Amino acid sequence: MKLLCVVDMQRGAVTQECRKILPNVITLIEQFYSQRYPVVFTKFLNTVDSPYCQHLGWPGLLHPSEQALLPELDYYAKRVFLKYGYSVWTKAVSRYVKNQRIKQIYFAGLDTDACIYESALHTFDKGIQPIIVEDACMSRAGRHYHESALRLLKRQIGKTNVLSTDHIIPI
Repeated sequence: MKLLCVVDMQRGAVTQECRKILPNVITLIEQFYSQRYPVVFTKFLNTVDSPYCQHLGWPGLLHPSEQALLPELDYYAKRVFLKYGYSVWTKAVSRYVKNQRIKQIYFAGLDTDACIYESALHTFDKGIQPIIVEDACMSRAGRHYHESALRLLKRQIGKTNVLSTDHIIPI
């Protein structure tokens, strides 16, 4: 079974550069739903005592208005998992993936160099095939970080697991 995981497409995280991936993200969501494959969303919730605030000095995504998904995605977000770290692999996600017998996870969203990267490596280590949809991901830090992460991912999870939307649709 295939799963689309849309990572952290939240109001307080999306830059103008990141907004450019939104049409591809929506295309993937609609394609997965039309084929009756599950789609999940994650939302990162920062706290004042988190390592992101304490060690990085990053106060983003502390408030509910920042933590909300982009309004364009609200309609599609039927299953949302909350997370407090880089990886999507919370206990709730692990249970869901096991119960649904997921064998492939397609990743879209933010940040290629952080949450997508960490989640893809965890997915690979769990024996599940991670597929990064390169034109449906981006980094808030900019295209250079996005492209650097893609290069590393191609090395670490395989070149055939980093694909564009055109190579996935139709699934």
